[in-house]
Amino acid sequence: MRTFFSIILLFLVFESKASVQLYGIGATGFAKATETNSGNTFSHTNSFFIGHFGYGGGARLGFDLANVTLGAVGELAWVGNSFDRKQTGVVNDSTYRYESIRTILGLSTALNLGPMKVVGEYYPSVQNTVSYSDDKSQNPFRKNDKLKATGYGLGIGYSFASGFNMAVLYRILTYKNVEMNGTAVTLPNSQYTEFVFNEVTFGPTYSF
Repeated sequence: MRTFFSIILLFLVFESKASVQLYGIGATGFAKATETNSGNTFSHTNSFFIGHFGYGGGARLGFDLANVTLGAVGELAWVGNSFDRKQTGVVNDSTYRYESIRTILGLSTALNLGPMKVVGEYYPSVQNTVSYSDDKSQNPFRKNDKLKATGYGLGIGYSFASGFNMAVLYRILTYKNVEMNGTAVTLPNSQYTEFVFNEVTFGPTYSF
């Protein structure tokens, strides 16, 4: 097996053209989870722009093989989340907020169709480190908690002259291994389901 991957790596290095792409992003989306507490059920949700938004940047290193690019992606971003926590069957609800620094490491592939690109990405390593929490009792997260996820993305890009591009990606990130007030928790458990984020990212890229 090691020999097989060595052959693939050598093929990519010697039979392809390497490329680097730097990019900036704005991000927005929505998230959901369900909490069961003392026999009551609560939904945790947020919404586009106001509830979930962020910004950051990253890089993709790729190997161009004809019309296909294979490579890796790394990203660093600030993300803010404002959640509504609503009990089933009850009109009143509560809110909480936390902010985090997020890193993403993954694999990237693109199908090049002239100036257009169809992009697919897989993220085996996503980690958010909470940088701010309002510390409300309804908020399961506190400062320095680490939230780990896996996910994937699918999108399109358009190339302009001089290496400038624009790209839009739709991502789904599922958080299963998290810290809640400093305690490591694997989701789903008896209290919480997984926290699932649906996110749209958009922004300029530069290839060289």
